[in-house]
Amino acid sequence: MASEFSEFIHQKRIDGGLTLRDFCLKTGANSVYWSALERGYAPAPAEEEFYLKIKKLLNLSDKDFNIL
Repeated sequence: MASEFSEFIHQKRIDGGLTLRDFCLKTGANSVYWSALERGYAPAPAEEEFYLKIKKLLNLSDKDFNIL
């Protein structure tokens, strides 16, 4: 049931060595929401500023960032 976005962002978080808790603490995301998002049960956030935080935290390339 997970979307391409949720699978992508989950894998990037794992590849970056971040637990869900660490990711949420560093981005300000709600852990219940983010867990649901990664499992495909919640929509992606709408705030562009949040995506910029994710890009920086996960050290995403411009190509990967465009997938978001």
